[in-house]
Amino acid sequence: MRPSRLAPLLLASLGLTLALALLAPNDARPDESGPTEAPPAADPFPIRRVLVSPERLTDPNFHRPGILVRRSRQEFEELVARAAKAQRQTPPRSAQLVEARYRATLVDNALVGSASWKIIQSDPQGGILPIPVMNFALRRLHGPDDRNLFLGDSKGNGPALFLDQPGEHLVVLDWSLRVNPLPAGLHCDLRLPPSAVATLELELPEDRIVTAIRDGCLVTGPWHATAAKHRLWRLSFPGQEQVDFMIRACGGPGRPP
Repeated sequence: MRPSRLAPLLLASLGLTLALALLAPNDARPDESGPTEAPPAADPFPIRRVLVSPERLTDPNFHRPGILVRRSRQEFEELVARAAKAQRQTPPRSAQLVEARYRATLVDNALVGSASWKIIQSDPQGGILPIPVMNFALRRLHGPDDRNLFLGDSKGNGPALFLDQPGEHLVVLDWSLRVNPLPAGLHCDLRLPPSAVATLELELPEDRIVTAIRDGCLVTGPWHATAAKHRLWRLSFPGQEQVDFMIRACGGPGRPP
């Protein structure tokens, strides 16, 4: 989770304070807590507090302008408390997934493919895209300029994609999903973050057909595919978190061209 808007104020003060060199020389002596102190649970982000000797204060780095700020321990802890309070009161804005396009082929009993997410992030200080449901395996997740992105836990509220810059983001991912073989065919139960525009293109052998099980999913096709003896199927499921469909073998009268 990113620091709150008071974080820049804190970060400007961290250098000397984290070493407790912010104390006046006659106060800079070890205490009963030892060389380090465990960060309080209320810290807005992990802060390590380290005690230093008075001799360490003679280091020129402790007095370089613009690098370290001299404050008392009490002043620093007050800043930390203010940042923690602001973080609780002003949670980061959520980004919006406005378009999700998935592509996949059938490899044995798995769907393997790629996807592109278009995400709008309006907060100039960054934000998160909550991902409450997702059951496919991610093999790669990257953004513009092939910059790697990461998923993390959003303060115990489940997985989220962290975005550190505002604007429109195009996120590309490689994914796979195991399907469930049944006598009637292959059952595919895909769970994914909802999007206003959401599609899946499936390139399957020409002897397979796709049928939707749940409402909210429109199946069209088959269409010509780039691979020989394959056909392309398109599924559209705007706003859905679950896409449930079957891949069946076809034959006999009424077989699709």
